[in-house]
Amino acid sequence: MPERAWESPRLTGPLPEMHQIRVRGRLLIACASGAPDGHPAVLFHGSPGSPEVPRPTHEQLQEEGIWLLGYYRPGYGGSDPVNEDYTFKDAARDYEAVLDYFEVERASVVGRSGGGPFALACAALSKRVIRAAALVSPAPPDELGEQRFLELGDANTRDYKRTLNELKHELDERVRRMHEEGPQVLLDVEIGPDLSQYDSVLLLRYDGRLREQVLAGYVMGLCLDSNPTWMGWYTDSLMIHRRPWGFDPRKIQVPTLVALAKGDPFVPAVNGLWLAQHILGAREENGGVLVYGPEGSHFFASDPKEVLAVLKWCGGESYQPPERPDNAV
Repeated sequence: MPERAWESPRLTGPLPEMHQIRVRGRLLIACASGAPDGHPAVLFHGSPGSPEVPRPTHEQLQEEGIWLLGYYRPGYGGSDPVNEDYTFKDAARDYEAVLDYFEVERASVVGRSGGGPFALACAALSKRVIRAAALVSPAPPDELGEQRFLELGDANTRDYKRTLNELKHELDERVRRMHEEGPQVLLDVEIGPDLSQYDSVLLLRYDGRLREQVLAGYVMGLCLDSNPTWMGWYTDSLMIHRRPWGFDPRKIQVPTLVALAKGDPFVPAVNGLWLAQHILGAREENGGVLVYGPEGSHFFASDPKEVLAVLKWCGGESYQPPERPDNAV
């Protein structure tokens, strides 16, 4: 591939400490920050994305008594890719291997966007989950059927309806462009027309730091500054959108927080509503919480303040929504 001609996104503050974990002969790249003696939680990044950013700072996590772990799923960020027979059961075993490495018995799981189904898989298939949170997460495609296309933006509609060979070609071409021209190709060109006014304002908040973190997550997850790869992105799409999940979210019994936003063009609200209505642990009487984000927003779930509020709920506090931009309507 040609050399890149773009500057890396600007990040402030240190990144989490990185670790290499061997899982059944595969390499997983993991990270950790916060209070090692605090409440343990595992963050599952989006598709594409990174467990390193966006996330609360080390100091914020220490102050709240949270030990936040994360790892690049197979095919992302230096973690070895997997074959197409990789399942959510395998993903739950990866989660348990990460807990073993960090000597954690049980943890809460938080997944945002494409990471949501992986967090839910752990809650359904592993006995080592305390609480679960699915933020703007897809629901099982075989449960929603054609409903999943209602209010879905053009970018994701096109991808969901491609054949697998067409999807591979598209992702290869997209990542090539991102490597040559920069990660903003995805945020501004590919999905930009679907962004709501709210998200456009949110990404530029904090002097644009959230936008820079989202872009950095694309760079890290897709290895855009070294050997770009789309394998993790493809594996996610295959597992989340193209076939049955192989587990039943209805049977999740641990307290579960579901966050959604009406008018979300990337993961329409019908997904979150299905999860909230069918997951046993999402019922209020079982400790579940339903969170409505700002209308039209998807990226509110990437705001470190939102993630921190969810992590505090994972640690046993009541969920308290963070301050949100009031100038985006």
